[in-house]
Amino acid sequence: MNRISNKYILNITVLFSLVFSSSLLKSQIVDGIAAIVGDEIILKSEVDQFAQTQALRMRIDPSRNPSRYQSIWRKTLDTMIDQKILLDRAELDSIEVSEKEIEQALNQQIDGIIERVGSREKAEEIIGYPLSRLRRNYREEIRKQRLVEKIQQQKFNDITVGRREVEEFFSQYSDSLPEINPGVKISHILIEIKAGTNADSLALSKMDSILTKIKSGEDFSDLASLYSDDTNSALNGGELGFMKRGTLVPEFEEAAYSLSPGDISEIIRTEFGYHIIKLIERRGERINVKHILIMPKIGKYDEDKVVILLKDLRARIISGESFEDVAGEYSDDPEVAVNKGNLGWYDLTSLSIPQFAEVLDTLIVGNISKPIKTDYGYHIIKSIDIREGGKLTLKDNWYELESIVIRNKRLQVYNEWLDSIRDEVYIDIKM
Repeated sequence: MNRISNKYILNITVLFSLVFSSSLLKSQIVDGIAAIVGDEIILKSEVDQFAQTQALRMRIDPSRNPSRYQSIWRKTLDTMIDQKILLDRAELDSIEVSEKEIEQALNQQIDGIIERVGSREKAEEIIGYPLSRLRRNYREEIRKQRLVEKIQQQKFNDITVGRREVEEFFSQYSDSLPEINPGVKISHILIEIKAGTNADSLALSKMDSILTKIKSGEDFSDLASLYSDDTNSALNGGELGFMKRGTLVPEFEEAAYSLSPGDISEIIRTEFGYHIIKLIERRGERINVKHILIMPKIGKYDEDKVVILLKDLRARIISGESFEDVAGEYSDDPEVAVNKGNLGWYDLTSLSIPQFAEVLDTLIVGNISKPIKTDYGYHIIKSIDIREGGKLTLKDNWYELESIVIRNKRLQVYNEWLDSIRDEVYIDIKM
């Protein structure tokens, strides 16, 4: 069986596609078991949703082109089987994904949705519910996606190719290679803006007073509506709706699942701030809770502190310190341990972060930008190289050609490895 590319694996798990097609497709989904992989099952409804999403993205009408859609459906099922195998292997290899990584991935996906439709309000109107609920609903999917990416990186990122392999590839495929857009290769150091100690103390003090009000008999829902910084759930008296295990951050989940219906927690600290939780109902491993969130407020002092730090780091690098070493020590980018701040090549015609585009338009190769602010925090950016657009050549586009050959080689080795571990897993395809 021909294996589909890793790009396809990532495409069918893109949050935008899942969300915006799901409301259109619900009426077409019929349940049943599509496959059994080890101790896990894949429902036909899950395959249908992903396959129909992919067909929608490819502008294929299943009723008009049933054979093409059936091919998409089969490839989707193969991909979902592969993902189950990879997730099982990730667990065996003790690979973990941090809450910070999940949050950043969710933020990127949700920011992409907002950018596509124009505003947060428009996005919520289209999907039919708050983006905070979307964040909870797809948290587990994002975790799985990151696990799959991590095991692929861990096992195949060290694969390299020699000069002869690149030259042979170019000789064979030069006439069919696409033209490329102008690009820039960059590195960055990201420092997130965090609330300081004083802001944290003020948030905790405020939450203490709210807990006192609750214990004295004031209504939990009313207090959530008045005070909670989770503005979406505050509209519903703090209610989050039913959720299953694994969809909440660990500290919150541990506290929530320890409660009995009607119980109210003490103050819980998570990466988002301070919470008080009330359990409304429990159905097996699914719970419905209300919560009040008070977030430490980031002030001008906290931002100024980050800017001063980045200015100091920039000066140290200009004075001779290694950008990679400084990035490895200070950057809050979750991939920094792997890439040392190197973000690789970006298409100058389609940079998704507008602040980057503004800076890179004038940044000279070798220079480092002053601190710039984005939705992720403050960055300094180093321009490593630029490329002209046009047809690929060995002289001017060695990096791009090498990247294509490496990607193809990794995919080949990945498929061979996946075939070998498939033999170790019980797989029963029902359809």
